[in-house]
Amino acid sequence: MAQLDYYLFIYSESLAPGSGIPLGVIAHDGRNALVRAIGLSDNWDIDLAPYKALSGRASALAWVYETWLVTFKEVIGETRNDPAGFERVVQELGSNPVGFSVLKDGYIEVPDDGTPEGAVDHLFRELVIPFFPALA
Repeated sequence: MAQLDYYLFIYSESLAPGSGIPLGVIAHDGRNALVRAIGLSDNWDIDLAPYKALSGRASALAWVYETWLVTFKEVIGETRNDPAGFERVVQELGSNPVGFSVLKDGYIEVPDDGTPEGAVDHLFRELVIPFFPALA
């Protein structure tokens, strides 16, 4: 079994602890970095409509969310074989004060007959999609 460390990236309009809506999962298994996010297709096309539908403020910050998605693509390319670099970049993103944060949520064991991509898909379905019922 392989271990996959994962983070949730969250959008929040409140400073209250525990508030916010998870927008996606970014993960690293020591060899590969992976991401699944609202509005991001498997071939990296971006559709901001589901994100913009959250609220007027979210819609106004759509450019920030789009920048994050582009950054995640770069992070995956640059840190594919560099777990420490991945951790550093994710922590830098998490320090962004504009309504977004990154939370280390833990790790998941990937069964021998599974894939890291399958594990990230599972996390995304369980932790993110419930906040976006129209996408279920």
